[in-house]
Amino acid sequence: MFEVEERRRREKNLVIFNLEDTNSRDNDIKAAKEVIHFLNPNINIPSETECHRLGRDLTPRELDAKNRVLSDFRARRDKGENVFLKYLFSIPRIMQKN
Repeated sequence: MFEVEERRRREKNLVIFNLEDTNSRDNDIKAAKEVIHFLNPNINIPSETECHRLGRDLTPRELDAKNRVLSDFRARRDKGENVFLKYLFSIPRIMQKN
């Protein structure tokens, strides 16, 4: 019982956004569209979205790390790289698709 609860707690903090296919109805793609909006400063995201929840209440150090990763992500995305934006404990990491 404890192991199941622990796994659920960990999975709740792990969200993977795949920016490859924006036409799919898959939930991951819906999340990817939210990330695209999140990366565009001209578009507001409703507070109930996953991106907002994960981006809220970060410490200054975490916020700094997040901004560095997002900046790198934008640059790589603009070059046409196929990348994932992976959130783990509210800190995004960039992963290349294998």
